[in-house]
Amino acid sequence: MSRISAARRLQISQEPYASFDKLDGSHPWRELLPDACVLYRARVLPQGRVPYFNYTLAKEMGLLEKNHPHKMNPDLERQLIHTFSLQIINEYDELTRRRIDPATIKPNKYMATRYLQLQHSNKKGKTSGDGRGIWNGTVQHQAVVWDVSSRGTGVTCLAPGSVEANKPLKTGTTNYGYGCGQAELDELYGAAILAETIHLQGIHTERVLCIIDLGRESESGFVRRQTSYARLTFSCS
Repeated sequence: MSRISAARRLQISQEPYASFDKLDGSHPWRELLPDACVLYRARVLPQGRVPYFNYTLAKEMGLLEKNHPHKMNPDLERQLIHTFSLQIINEYDELTRRRIDPATIKPNKYMATRYLQLQHSNKKGKTSGDGRGIWNGTVQHQAVVWDVSSRGTGVTCLAPGSVEANKPLKTGTTNYGYGCGQAELDELYGAAILAETIHLQGIHTERVLCIIDLGRESESGFVRRQTSYARLTFSCS
């Protein structure tokens, strides 16, 4: 499969897949409730590949034309890597001044949302939330709005491990529980299968749009995977 280079300009759309470009980190939640999220810069990881893509869901969302074949091609994979093969530049990266190729950094920031998790000592939801995920944005098609988010995109300050350590964590670390910021491939396949099974029974649920396999990263020695979720938020009659 084709892969993008680190120096590739990130603003270039891969026609006819420009609809994916709207998933650029923009989300109304950020403006309405700025204190309810943490914003992160993100970079593209060009070594990703796409082992799973939900063509049916992409068509429902208006991201693909209805007559698009259910088959991957180099242009589509490049666009999916450009859109979803992301890792946040977190607090650890900022403090250690990690050297990152500027050409790989996305122009917009992405949010991790705060919400209450009972395993956290703070019971107001100020230190808990998306510990390994970011929100890619929203898609509106045929009077339906979809929220799109990704998991396994790096450890945030809202992860239980970050709170336990009381310091920023490097993505991939396993010294603290729920502190690596990553996801395993079998976990993601299981989520995709279960989501479609529930959906086909007529039950509204979040669904998996695609899975990005990042392989083995020599820098940390840990497997880094990522998936992108689509959530049906509301529909208008």
